[in-house]
Amino acid sequence: MRIRRMLMALALAGLCFLTACAAPEDVKMNAQPQTRQFGEIAISSLVEGQPGCEISGKIPLTGVEAVDNTLMQWAMGQVDAFKQQAGDLPTMAGAPCSLTMEYQPIWYNTDTVTFYFKQYQDLLGAHGAYLLNTFTFNLESGQQITLQDIFDPNTDYLTALSKMALQKLREQPDSYDEYMASVGVTPKEENFAAFAPEPEGLRLFFSPYQVAPWAYGMPEVLIKWDELQNVLRAQYLPVALKVTGSPKEEKLIALTFDDGPHPINTVKLLDGLKKRDVRCTFFLVGERAQEQKELIGRMVAEGHSIGNHTYSHRGLNGLSLSQVQEELNKADEAIEAVTGQKPKLLRPPFGFWEEEYTPFIGKSVVFWSIDPDDWGHRNTSYLVKHIVKNAHDGDIILLHDMLPTSVEAALQVIDQLQKDGFTFVTVDELMENRLADANPSQSFRKLP
Repeated sequence: MRIRRMLMALALAGLCFLTACAAPEDVKMNAQPQTRQFGEIAISSLVEGQPGCEISGKIPLTGVEAVDNTLMQWAMGQVDAFKQQAGDLPTMAGAPCSLTMEYQPIWYNTDTVTFYFKQYQDLLGAHGAYLLNTFTFNLESGQQITLQDIFDPNTDYLTALSKMALQKLREQPDSYDEYMASVGVTPKEENFAAFAPEPEGLRLFFSPYQVAPWAYGMPEVLIKWDELQNVLRAQYLPVALKVTGSPKEEKLIALTFDDGPHPINTVKLLDGLKKRDVRCTFFLVGERAQEQKELIGRMVAEGHSIGNHTYSHRGLNGLSLSQVQEELNKADEAIEAVTGQKPKLLRPPFGFWEEEYTPFIGKSVVFWSIDPDDWGHRNTSYLVKHIVKNAHDGDIILLHDMLPTSVEAALQVIDQLQKDGFTFVTVDELMENRLADANPSQSFRKLP
């Protein structure tokens, strides 16, 4: 409803719909994992009192309400601000006066995209002004991603960005001025407001006059992820650095949670995991997915893995293969409707499973090697002691985020095992590190 009202407001301002997604060619990009097509809204308007002063441009229409609201509000603000500026100028028929706006999508992965906007404003000056803005979104959750979502807040990431940006500019001497750059890349958040995460690294964009004179245009640099590894949140580290590049002796362990999410306990768990920069794996019951879609969207946005725990939490032993497939497919559809992705992992309820079905379901069947029986022992201290005592490299821990004692125990376990040299990974990451062939038709309890 809100988007509809905004579209009506845009239409009154002279906007119309397009369907193609044409992007400018001037932004350098590495291979982009684009899998989605966007619609567009075309902007076309005149400035009252300034004959021939035109406004034109395009903004994307993603179909994700939170994303479209943000972009539409921003675009309307830009148009209104330009009209105000142009309207305050003396009428000069025939003098240059225009605003053009174009954009380009830059993909980090199939769910995360940056919209790079470039504006050219001509307000009767000696030359026009270029303005740039970027907006990065997770399209599954609709969440806008900031630098604080990419970098570990416990590090001095702004200083690291400042040093690396200046170093990269010096590698392309025709694109910057040393003095202007030394001021323009000081470690302040606003100096790195225009950015785009890409598969290979973080691209930074600089406005005219920020690091070079106007004639130099809008310089940009790409800082590789491995060059920022000491200040990144774990989900932005290349897999080779997160897991496969780890020393052989590093102890990997996976936390898994069944039956959730819970509207209170899972929120507390996600808050604690985010604070500790840890990702885990959630096995979801399909019939609960729709009612907790916002919470599941947060799981995905924060880098956790999502698995199938059947649609109705039905024990799968004794069922025919077609009955099992029906139960799993129904859960897949419910979860995919919320996350946009079909789960690749299965956790059979109660651990009941007919092993002969494994080759036919197209999923890895994930059991567990540590079960503290948190349903039977709702005592945080007991759970922590049991898990810590039995933890070994490659273990998979079973807990339930429906239970407050299990949530508190999980966070204490993370704190203790990290001190003991363990690295917490998702089941997907554990598989990627420990299996030569991540064949979906397999089952396992641990991966040492």
